[in-house]
Amino acid sequence: MTWRVRGFRPTDAAAVWEVHVQDLQDSMPFFSPSWATDLHDVERTYLRRGTFLVAEDDGDVVATGGFIPETDDTAWLRRVRVLPAWKGSDVGRELLAELERRARLHGYERVVVHTSEHFDTVNRLVDALGYEQVDRSHRPEWGGDVLYFEKSL
Repeated sequence: MTWRVRGFRPTDAAAVWEVHVQDLQDSMPFFSPSWATDLHDVERTYLRRGTFLVAEDDGDVVATGGFIPETDDTAWLRRVRVLPAWKGSDVGRELLAELERRARLHGYERVVVHTSEHFDTVNRLVDALGYEQVDRSHRPEWGGDVLYFEKSL
């Protein structure tokens, strides 16, 4: 597998949505496409105030992720998704590392990420990368708990 991380292009929109759907179908007991309306306009939602990246392999998008400001010194990592066939590879780790690098370049001192208790792969990854779980809340509409992680950059 030869892949690389790069910035989002408008031509990636359909592939970004497909990665999102496949990852959630693989991870969640159920999900609603209405949970991710931000992905229908990545340029407005992410690129004006943050960044959005894709990992691609031979032109195919296999992972996604971005960030937007949460506060003046904190970036909120969002929509970190990996195709099921790519889970367990280094693509998620490298994508997160690049998001953190770019957040530092934007002047952020901290990053936060919210995950689901159902996202076992992501939860193990953020723990391994030094994120600390700081909160947990029950969200019945998501079929379980949301986990809140943060990391100083």
